[in-house]
Amino acid sequence: MSLQRRKASPPPSNVVDQKTLDEHGVHVFKHQVAGHGSEGAQQDSILATSDGSRLWKPLNQTEADFYEQLNSSKNDLILKAFAPKFYGTPAMTTESGDTWRYIETENLTNGFQRPCIIDLKMGTR
Repeated sequence: MSLQRRKASPPPSNVVDQKTLDEHGVHVFKHQVAGHGSEGAQQDSILATSDGSRLWKPLNQTEADFYEQLNSSKNDLILKAFAPKFYGTPAMTTESGDTWRYIETENLTNGFQRPCIIDLKMGTR
């Protein structure tokens, strides 16, 4: 099976303009190959800070609540050891006036040249 490497496309000007990305010191995370935003929907793309140390993932309030609870808990030390550091929920307002909110976490892939990541969902419905 041969996988072709896709380059991150620049954001559509009517969604998040490059100037806004630059002002916030972020760019499209080039290692995302699937999931929300991988097909060019900029507002759903994962962003990385210019130094690569942090990721901005589109806000999901349930996920943000989880990180906030984990961050403040003194009982979940084992789980904390396996989770990225959580830095909050920044917002980005585009030149067109749209506001996008994100979850900012540590980039656990920072420093890797070709990271291979799997996103597993666990739980019950």
